[in-house]
Amino acid sequence: MKKSGCDPSNTLKSASAFDDVESCSTVGADVFGALLGISFGAMGMAQISNAVEAFIGARASAYPALEAINRKFDPNENGTLESVETPLEVNTLNRSEIPLPKYVIDSTSNYGKKPKTIKGDIKFNNISFSYPTRREQLIFNGLSLSIRAGSTIAIVGSSGCGKSSIISLLERFYDVNSGSITVDGIDIRDINVQWLREHVGLVSQEPVLFARTIKENISYGLPGATDEDIIRVCKSASAHEFISKFENGYDTQVGDKGTQVSIDVLL
Repeated sequence: MKKSGCDPSNTLKSASAFDDVESCSTVGADVFGALLGISFGAMGMAQISNAVEAFIGARASAYPALEAINRKFDPNENGTLESVETPLEVNTLNRSEIPLPKYVIDSTSNYGKKPKTIKGDIKFNNISFSYPTRREQLIFNGLSLSIRAGSTIAIVGSSGCGKSSIISLLERFYDVNSGSITVDGIDIRDINVQWLREHVGLVSQEPVLFARTIKENISYGLPGATDEDIIRVCKSASAHEFISKFENGYDTQVGDKGTQVSIDVLL
């Protein structure tokens, strides 16, 4: 009802409970305003629908990822574990019904040995390996490799020969099909995953840089690191000198993937 007490719809007077309500007189401006409101509302709904569809798609896509991130692995729960990359039979299953395989390698677990000291002798003992999604294609078949602590080695070969796979196995992103990899005589499958990765430093050929400062990008590798810790590791990596040449030093914004870093300064 309007503030005046009249009924703009002209329908209430027929009901006995509202027989004392007068109908509003029809005004052209009100009708025109209502039509404009409906038209603008309809156009707005059409524009919003695209955004709503994007949000729904994003939620559907993020659901299995969040489920995988939040799941936990109890090593005593089940002796037979599936690989996280094992292809699933999903012919008759909807996205929300797809069963997620359990983690074989869980970096959040407290399970495993945490040696007090590490020397760094590494051995690959007659290993065979194939990626979980391509079980039939062996990357390594009987590979044996011994690396003494403190030594410098180079692994060379054509693209796809397994150079990166050696590092992935050493950091236990994957497990070998057979054989074993040991560090100081301890099978890395018996070592706590988080402890193992904390003691391996890796600089890949295509490092990922976030649109943050140099200091923040480095500190992501060790939450809680102090400025002294960051400078110390940069000096050990021979990076402190060229970082200091930037006007803002360690507070320099690098941009997504390092796009804001000046090549002239690096050279």
